[in-house]
Amino acid sequence: MPIKTKAFPSWREFKAEFDAYLPLRTSGVDLRFSDYMFRGQMDSRFELVSSFDRMMPAKLTDRSSEFERWHKFFKYLRRHIGSSVDHLDDEDSISLAQHYGVSTRLLDWTYSPYIAAFFAFFDALRYQRDEWSDVAICAIHVASFKKAAASDFQVIETRGRENIRVRNQLGKFIINKSDFRSLDEYVEKSCAEAGESMVKFTIPCAERVTALNDLLLMGISPVDIYPDNEGIAMYVRLRQALDGYSY
Repeated sequence: MPIKTKAFPSWREFKAEFDAYLPLRTSGVDLRFSDYMFRGQMDSRFELVSSFDRMMPAKLTDRSSEFERWHKFFKYLRRHIGSSVDHLDDEDSISLAQHYGVSTRLLDWTYSPYIAAFFAFFDALRYQRDEWSDVAICAIHVASFKKAAASDFQVIETRGRENIRVRNQLGKFIINKSDFRSLDEYVEKSCAEAGESMVKFTIPCAERVTALNDLLLMGISPVDIYPDNEGIAMYVRLRQALDGYSY
């Protein structure tokens, strides 16, 4: 069973109504901050697949062992060339590797649907996605997903001691410990129960300028999400893109 989808015709309607369609939402009960996590993607056709699984050959079967081999290599180099990561647990070490551009089996999520929306629309703008396509904001009911996915796709929350971006992005991760390539494939072929805790919202890509201007007014910008020179440069590129310059 594929992940269920709810299409919204505009950013305004998504903001006004999305909470009513959250999985396992109980009418009349206030949402709790930690009940749901969200992920934004610039194209609704994209799978929920990690950077490592995306680059590995489709025929690879033992994905977990192959990833562990590269993670050990990262830790070895840090120990002998940089600063050791031995004081970090595996989740923090993998998060740090991803922070510096290493392909991992982590998928980034956030407690905030608006931070997820920012990533989706910003990527759609800077990579010039076709206006007739849709962005996606995926939502997961955390407790139900943890119960259904068990040890195959684990929800983790790093301490963020070495990665302040995780804290600023209200970040969580899902790590793929299965032999499935993507979370979509896992839900469809192996665990429909996990799919019941998920929903994918789609919004037309043509709404990207409206949404990004709104999100900037809400205080969600690159300099808030990336508190360093990269965030400053990203904000300049965003303003240029909103002014009609292309890359």
